[in-house]
Amino acid sequence: MKENKRKGKKKKKSSNKEQASTKLESNDKKKDDPTKIDKMSGAGVSNAFWGTLGANAVTGIAKNAFKRESDMPATKGDIEELIQIVDQRYFPIVNYNDPYGRKAFYDKDTCQIVLFNEQMNRMELP
Repeated sequence: MKENKRKGKKKKKSSNKEQASTKLESNDKKKDDPTKIDKMSGAGVSNAFWGTLGANAVTGIAKNAFKRESDMPATKGDIEELIQIVDQRYFPIVNYNDPYGRKAFYDKDTCQIVLFNEQMNRMELP
């Protein structure tokens, strides 16, 4: 009886080899045929387009949202505003305390500090 069992086992092994070889042949045939994944479709292109657009939008918003205002480039309006400030004759001085409550300014033409008298509506020397 042992001999019969051994012979049966040998046959099973050979049948397994045959099955494995048929599986390999069927896999080779499948590789030759293009599948739906390999083909380009309109739906795939549109999905790629919208995915890329969404990702670029999110990264663009994130970059600008967390950027400090000092790191952003100057615009034409910013430069024009600076030119208007520099072209003024009087620059306000913030840290000057006058006992009479007058506001201090620097006169660019005379290179002196002047005080603005609100009652007389004119600039005076200190």
